Amino acid sequence: AVKGVYAFAYKDDDFQREPDFFSTSTDETGAFTLYFKEGGRYNIGARTPGRGEPVTGDLYGFYKGARGSGIYLRSGEKVKSIRITIKKYR
Repeated sequence: AVKGVYAFAYKDDDFQREPDFFSTSTDETGAFTLYFKEGGRYNIGARTPGRGEPVTGDLYGFYKGARGSGIYLRSGEKVKSIRITIKKYR
């Protein structure tokens, strides 16, 4: 578990822009919360604070380990225990 990173989500596969959603900073247990306005497919990742492309040394990763490994949510659905593995970016 890593404290102080942020989860983010994209509604599509365009990772060259600002994410559609950000979480608050993760707590001591690595927990985060993301709120979505509607159901659909979302690509979820996490990183250390910062904007733009990650740089060497940033902690960075995606759900299931790869861009495009999205989750599907129904409107009003709550999901717990999404695990994101983050590593130092090279």
